[in-house]
Amino acid sequence: MGDQLDELVTVGTFTGLDEAAVARGALEQEGIETFLGNEHLVTIAWTLSQATGGVRLSVAARDADRARQILASALDPAAVIREDAAESQAPEDDPIPAADELVERAWKSSLVGFLALPPLFHLWALWLLRRAWSEGGPKTERGRVLARRALLVSACAAIAFIGLYVRIFLR
Repeated sequence: MGDQLDELVTVGTFTGLDEAAVARGALEQEGIETFLGNEHLVTIAWTLSQATGGVRLSVAARDADRARQILASALDPAAVIREDAAESQAPEDDPIPAADELVERAWKSSLVGFLALPPLFHLWALWLLRRAWSEGGPKTERGRVLARRALLVSACAAIAFIGLYVRIFLR
């Protein structure tokens, strides 16, 4: 029973640290302990926020419902992650499959890879694509197109950068 009470549950995601800090303050003012995931990464390289999933606000599982209520009343409702989100959506708002979200992150990572830490972000994008395929692959046409693009860009860039590094360091 103690393990479930200490388990962290993500109740909100934010693109910037400022929004996450406001939400964290609202929850801590109500006596709810919080944890910010990706806080330091977004502080150091804010351009990577979208590629890494943004700043995640987590609370203990026992406080999750209360935290969602507080955030829904104090913040932008679009930022709050709801457990019953699939039930409350309109029929025309189909939820994005998990594999398609991973493909989207892979595409963004492959683009960011040209600006920051080239081989690492391309390898990260390839790993995200592998995870997407292990979950059944992209379900939408947009997901399939982005997967092909991310695979082409990241595979070519990773091979080129690794070849360049081997040539430079093994001389």
